[in-house]
Amino acid sequence: MTGSRIEGIYVSGSASGASGEAVSQAVLNDSNITLVQSGAVADSSAIKIGKTRAIGSGKGLVVSSGALTIDMGATLGGSQPYMSPAIKMAVSGSQLLANGANSSAEINASRSALAIGIDDWGSNTDSTNIQALFAKATVKTQSTTAPLVLVDSGQQGVQILFDRASNLTAASNGYLIDIIKYRAATTASSVQFTLDNKSIATGLTNKAYATSTLDIDLNNASTWNLVEKSNGDKTASYTSVDMKAASTLNAFKPGAAAFVMNGPVTSDASTTNLVDGAPDDVLTMRPSYSGSNGAALAVDTCLAGSGAASDRLVVNGDTSGTTVLKVTPFADPACPGADTTTTGDGKGILVVQVTGNSNAVFTLDGGTVTQGSYAYKLAKVGNDWYLQSQAATGTVTVTKRVDAPADAPAFSGNIPFTLNCTTPSFSQAGTITVTGNLGSAAPITVASGSICSVTEGALPASPGGYHWGAATLPPAGAPMPSGGAQSLAIVNTLLKDGIKTGQLQVTKTVQVDADAPAYSGSIDFSVSCTNPVFNTNGSLAVSANQGVAAPITVQAGSACTVTETLPTAPTGMEWATPTYVQPGTIAEGQTATATITNKLNKKDPGTVAAVPVDSPLALGGLAALIGLAAFRRQRSERRTGK
Repeated sequence: MTGSRIEGIYVSGSASGASGEAVSQAVLNDSNITLVQSGAVADSSAIKIGKTRAIGSGKGLVVSSGALTIDMGATLGGSQPYMSPAIKMAVSGSQLLANGANSSAEINASRSALAIGIDDWGSNTDSTNIQALFAKATVKTQSTTAPLVLVDSGQQGVQILFDRASNLTAASNGYLIDIIKYRAATTASSVQFTLDNKSIATGLTNKAYATSTLDIDLNNASTWNLVEKSNGDKTASYTSVDMKAASTLNAFKPGAAAFVMNGPVTSDASTTNLVDGAPDDVLTMRPSYSGSNGAALAVDTCLAGSGAASDRLVVNGDTSGTTVLKVTPFADPACPGADTTTTGDGKGILVVQVTGNSNAVFTLDGGTVTQGSYAYKLAKVGNDWYLQSQAATGTVTVTKRVDAPADAPAFSGNIPFTLNCTTPSFSQAGTITVTGNLGSAAPITVASGSICSVTEGALPASPGGYHWGAATLPPAGAPMPSGGAQSLAIVNTLLKDGIKTGQLQVTKTVQVDADAPAYSGSIDFSVSCTNPVFNTNGSLAVSANQGVAAPITVQAGSACTVTETLPTAPTGMEWATPTYVQPGTIAEGQTATATITNKLNKKDPGTVAAVPVDSPLALGGLAALIGLAAFRRQRSERRTGK
């Protein structure tokens, strides 16, 4: 359609209903409305619902049950900034229902996409309960300044819904929604603005008519992206924001963001998100923030000493409820982890700042976050919340087992050892008190990331008639995780005096396919000997498919057998049955080798797990087979007359 003043579809009252008010409606199916200016610029709309002038006045109803497309020419406008919205609504009870099961909308406005209660050819009125409901709507404007949704004064109980993956984008220097006071009416407006079911809105909100109310709901994984206006405005003004059911408020931008939420925010099982890869965003809320049911605050933080950079929530007012803090460590050489108690003011890294009643409880997701050798926890200092660190640690326990012939007395005594760690370097001597051939030292605290091994000091005198064989020392442990606990076991052997000995060494080879990664890990084994009876255990540290255990001293003439206990196979793989080359009889002064070969195979994705014969499924199947056989026998007997 072309012209200087155009209404694509105009619905207003023209007949009296039972209550004496005018009623009219239009039902649209897959409508496409294109407006292009021709001649002087005037006030035009693709859809106009309701009329306040004397002729044909009254409310209107438009139902769009299919796809609705509105394309407004870029030059459509008028002498006033509110003119030429894509959709214009007025009069109490007017409705636009574009949220049916098959409804969708594509609106490309020249100025505002939706205007409610604004002046229409010099005529206007206070109204109540105007509704504009959309689903699967994409709404944008070609203007750089017009609010996407515009509501004038005197409009009470306005309901605006964008549902089912709708997407709204404000002008670069305009608002998502603005309540103004253009008309002479002194009555404030009240608007309920809702995003539901994964809908997205991008921009800021405003109440130019400050005494009006604008309540904003985000439901069911909907998202509000705050975007700074091109004039530098960073403030979203409203009456309340209520986020529910996994909805998200994004408050970041390229470079440092400093958005202001001018109104209370309630987050129920939803996220206030400042994460954008840099710890420089500040979100201010006033006058309150409340969280519940797993509400989250997500921030980027440089995990370093006190005063390190972090995204921050500032509440100029009160906090209540519960919120989980989710920290994304900023990857930078300046953020290696540090002791917050000895740096800066010693308070830690500020993440939440509260000027009023600080009644909310913030907890750190996972309890701690680790960077380098430091573990950070969340702590409240005064009204504010800080990340505070301490050296991240784990514990190593050194244990001792004495293997002896069956007729040897049990050993009891003290045996010294030294724990040696790298990354970082650390060494500590200790003593194991052994009673009845077994002993364990007190746990030793080491920094996280440490790789530790153990050596043994001078052994005490052996029991009479016996002497010590060579000790079996454990391989170095894996890097210590924060809060982890590891055990290193030393095995000593008692041998009868005058008995000739040899050594047994266990080796390991893991075979993998050419396209599979090499295996590394620890594999336990057991040694069982006869003539005389002798049993011991050990562990192989396998690296890149190969491993060799420390030699074990065994009485010459012993016949020994080695078995292993396999760990869980890597994801997508399974162990084949191991192949053993046993050491045979141990010769005096010689080292016998036991070789274990394992094959790691790729799991067959189509393999069906075997059903144990005593399982309910197997027994049920057996019963079914027996029943089927009996049925066939009876049928055969009836046929033969038996």
